Formats: sequence, structure tokens, C-alpha cells
Amino acid sequence: TLSDQPRAVAQRIGQFTRCFLEAVVVVVLVALWLMDGRSALVVAAAIPLTVALTLAGMHVLGVPLHQISIASLILALGMLVDDPVVASDGINRELAHGRPRGVAAWLGPFKLRRAILFATVINIAAFLPLAGLPGDKGAFILALPVVVTLALAASRLVSMTFIPLLGYHLLRGQKSWEEDAELRSFPLFRPVDRALAALLPRYRRWLEQSLERPGRTLLVAYGLLAASFGLVPFFGQQFFPPAERNQLLVDIDLPESASIVQTREVCRQVMRVLAEQPEVASAAVFSGGTAPRVYYNLNPREPGGFLGQVLVNTWQARDVPALLPRLRARLDREIAGARCVVRQLEQGPPVETPIQIRLSGTDPDTLRGLADRVAAVLREAGAYHVHDDLGRRMPVLLLDIDQERANALGISNAQIGQLAQSAFHGLPVTELRDGDHLIPVVIRLRVEDRNEADKIATLYVRSQRDELVPLNHIATVRLQPEYATLARFNQWRAVTVKAYARSGELASRVVARARAPLQDLPLPPGYRLEFAGEEKELRQSRAEMAVVMAVSLGLITLALVAQFNSVLKAVVVLLTVPLGLVGAFVGLTVFQAPLGFMALLGMVSLAGVVVSHIIVLNDFIEEARAQGLELKTALVQAGLVRLRAVLVTVLATVGGVVPLAISGGELWRPLTAVHI
Repeated sequence: TLSDQPRAVAQRIGQFTRCFLEAVVVVVLVALWLMDGRSALVVAAAIPLTVALTLAGMHVLGVPLHQISIASLILALGMLVDDPVVASDGINRELAHGRPRGVAAWLGPFKLRRAILFATVINIAAFLPLAGLPGDKGAFILALPVVVTLALAASRLVSMTFIPLLGYHLLRGQKSWEEDAELRSFPLFRPVDRALAALLPRYRRWLEQSLERPGRTLLVAYGLLAASFGLVPFFGQQFFPPAERNQLLVDIDLPESASIVQTREVCRQVMRVLAEQPEVASAAVFSGGTAPRVYYNLNPREPGGFLGQVLVNTWQARDVPALLPRLRARLDREIAGARCVVRQLEQGPPVETPIQIRLSGTDPDTLRGLADRVAAVLREAGAYHVHDDLGRRMPVLLLDIDQERANALGISNAQIGQLAQSAFHGLPVTELRDGDHLIPVVIRLRVEDRNEADKIATLYVRSQRDELVPLNHIATVRLQPEYATLARFNQWRAVTVKAYARSGELASRVVARARAPLQDLPLPPGYRLEFAGEEKELRQSRAEMAVVMAVSLGLITLALVAQFNSVLKAVVVLLTVPLGLVGAFVGLTVFQAPLGFMALLGMVSLAGVVVSHIIVLNDFIEEARAQGLELKTALVQAGLVRLRAVLVTVLATVGGVVPLAISGGELWRPLTAVHI
């Protein structure tokens, strides 16, 4: 089997389904840890109903189950329990204050209806603009904002309908921590309650001290934010990580003048090396081209006799990282005259080569010299298999036609071109049928008749007088060295120097070492040097994410102004959004995750998580102020009242993504690091 895609998909979906079930268990345990058993049961009962409504919405919108959609459900778990937690907490408070059961089940969520609604809207506003990302990145990640939006909308519906029903029958009232909540009787939870009871006075004192000296508190908070930016230089940068599949590729490139026979010989040498590796289960060889699209971002190259590719299947996906450097060293040592690059399949939108430096200008020879100097810098920086797409000059056969003599003999340029084509490429004359296939029959000169320019000059062209005229009577045949291929970029002649990173190293590290020498490279007037490859994709992703972030913040601002009826309050809340970057940068550092597309995605989505908690907290503050409490007292009381719901939601969000961080693979590690 060349590539068993159904098996790979089934394994991946099974892995993410396990992550989802583990995340549900973690969320339920968090609820049991911080809430009484009945409240935790209400929250736990809301999860399957919310997930069922989300799956129904996915079916209506045509969103299939795959790793992105399932991982989106896992990410949404912590957020979708927020509404049920807040609603059940409100019912418990009303019951604890002596309200009748029927009144409490209605009044608890009703008092918080506006806060819950706007918290949901703000979370949706943080994620939904991601659906507008352009190109392959937007198509790759589209399921995430759609699924999260569906999950949050379903959670809102459940919290205002199903939760009051369950609360009426199950809840018995639970005091908030500012009212000296009772210790639970279950032995496993009593130590937790005692520890929290001991910490609450310290938390109250910390809040009071912070409010007494707000300037110092703000200085510390934003000082930590400024200090966290000092961690950025230590991050690696990676557009998308390699795919964790039991497959790898061996790209084989020979000089363009090489024949298919030489390419097949190199492929046989590669296969002999692969046969000696115990991790290799099977391999498929493609001579004269590359493999078909057996993976979603694998783009086949144009066929050519100098190209080859081997698709290698290993027994297990975990065999690939150890096999790759060993194969690279062996092939580099044993195969001469060909470039053999062993690489893993990639995630996300395709990037041909991770390290690319593009030079553009007018003169090919000048570009050739600059490309050689850039290649030397990349080699010095530790790049692997440095090459470019310009190549070296090759002998090209030129025909200088004497137009006057040709016209006098009645010989057209088309006839001379047809002669040259028949000599080298051949002319199709008929077709043979072999079953369902048509095989073209092509005539051309023998190799020994076309391997020298002088022999080509002796060919004959038939004139209009039906005379055979030697080609050298009407044209001069000569050889001239020319570049076989000459690419263009923005209408300029261009050459791209390409390279890979060595095993175990990020391409961004190589580029970082080469950046200063490359920027100091003197360029003639009219010539440009620019970074392409992963560097360009990351730069473009940051720009696109900035637009998405601006749209998200704009929608969040509108929602805040509608909620507070105050622009000033909305601005104050928005000033807390950058503080989430402190945790994001620390998370990336602790997890040693690269700063790439998925990390940027996590940072953009943090805005809604941060603001949604403040929305409900503000509702409690306004309620306390309406009862005549001073502002500082109201702030402290709101912090204590909302503390349980915040802790449950935050710990559920963190605990829910832990299984994804552990076993979800390298694709999700940066995003989960940011959220944790």
C-alpha cells in the first residue's frame, strides 16, 4: 500500500476522541473539586447536551469530524462550562439566601442573563474573525472558529434553559466564599475546603492592599508584561511543525542534463540503503517525477528525467524522528552527483523549502555571483543542502537564420523549427492502442546523429521547389552557454537560494544566524535581497493575525460599550487584554514551544477569555454598588463572590487542554501552551 489514508485518519480521530473524553473527565473533576456534588452534577450534565447541540450544528453546516474540529471542542470545553457554572452558582446563591426553589431556579440565571449573554458574545467575537483568514491558512483552520462559536452558542442556550430545570430539582444552595461557606462533608474534599478557607483571608488582604495602592499594582502588572517580552528572543519560530505520520520522503535531484537512466540508478542506491533500515516497512519509488498527492499539502513537481522521489513508510510514526538523521548521514556519505534530501511531511499550508533567500535583478551572471555568496553565508550558519533554482550555464544550440537566403529559397522559420524539433524532441506521427491506452509514436534522430553541432548543420530542409537544402546554407549552428531555467518574480529576473535545517534544529535558528551577514551583503544598484520560505509565511501570518486581532477587539469593544453603556469602562477592560500575554510567553517558554501560526492563534483567542470573566465580575460589582456599598468594598466582595466560578472555569480550561498538550501532537503544543 502506497499510503493508507483511511487508516491514518481513523487513528488520528481515535487519538483526538480519547483526548476529548479525557478532557471531559478533567473538567468534571475540577467541578467536583471546587463545587458541591450537586452543583458539579449539574455542570457535568450540561456538557453532553452542549456537545450534542454543537455536533448537530456541525452537521447542519457540513463541518466533518477531523483533528481540527475535535481539538476545537476540547479547547471550547473550559469556555462552554463557564455559562452553566455561572448560572448554577447564581441559583445556589439565591437558594442560600432563602429564596423558594422555583424562584431561585429562575432568578439566579435571570439576574446574570445580560452578563452571560455578553460574555458569550465576546468569546465568539474573539474566535469568529479567524474564519476570515485568507488562503490556505484560513481553509486549514476554518473549523476552529466555527466549532467554538457553535459550542458557545449551545452553552448559552443550555445555561438559560436546561440548567434552571436541573437546578430546581438538584441544587440545595451553596454559600459563596465571602459568606464563610461551609466545609463539605465528603472526606476527599474537606482538605481542599480547609486549604481554600486558609487562603481566602490572604486573598482578601491582597485585594485590599492592591486597591489601596492602585498605582503600584498597575506598575507591577505592566512591568511583568514588559519583562515577559524579554522572553521572545528565546522562542524558536516555526510556521507549522512536521506531520506525525509513519511516512517520510526522500527527494532526489540530479543536474538537469542527467538522463532518466542515471536517475533510476540513484533511486536504486537509495532503495538499497532503505532496505537495511529495520524501521522501514515499505517504500515506493518514483523516477522521472515525484509522488502523487498522497497527503493534503504534498504538491507534485513537474515531471523531469533528473527528478526522483521515494515515499517511505515506517512501522510506527515514532520511528521517523530517529530514522531521519541516520538516513541523511548515510545518503550524504554514499551517494555522489545527486542531492538526496530526507524530510518529514509537513502540517498546514505547503512550504516548498523552509529556508529561502530570494535575489532579484537584471543580469543573470550577477545573480549567479550573489547566489553563491548567499549560499556561502547559509552554509556558514549551519544550513543543510544549500542549493538554488538557477543552476549553472549549460550548452544551448542556437540557430542564426539568414532570412534573405531562406526567403529566396522559399524556406520558412516554421520549417526550420520543425526540423529542430524532430531532431531533438521528436515529432508524433501516429498512435498505437494497447488495451485502454494510446501510446504515441514519435520519430527523432538517433543520439549519435544529434550529439554534435556540426552534425545538426548537415541536416536538410525541403524548399518550395522540392529541393533539399543543407541547414548550414541558410543558418549558422553554434553552441552557446545559457542558463537552463531563469525564474522571474514581480517581473524581475530572480534566483532563490534554498536550504533545510539540520535534524533537531528549527529553520528560524539558521536564518537568525545568517540574518546579519546577509543584510550586510553589498548589492549592486537595482538588486534586491528578501527572505522567503517560512520567514515570509510567518511574517504574513503575523500581519494577518494583526488584522484579525483588530477586528476581534473592535467587536469586543462594541459589545463592551453596549454592556456598560460607557466608553470609558470599555477602554479600562480592554487595557487588561495585553496582560494575558504574560501567561502566553511564560507558557511558550515552559513548554519550549515555537512561536508560530498556532501560537499566534492562541494569543488572538485569549482576548475573549480574559474579557468574559470581567463582564460577569462587573455585574456583581454593580449589584453591590446598588446595595450602597463603597467602591473598594464592592470590588473586594465581587472578587470573593465570583472566585469559585472563575477558578472552576480557569482550571477547567487549563485542565481540559492538558490531554491535548500531552498527546495531541506538535501541532497543538504551542496553542495549548498559550492557553495553559
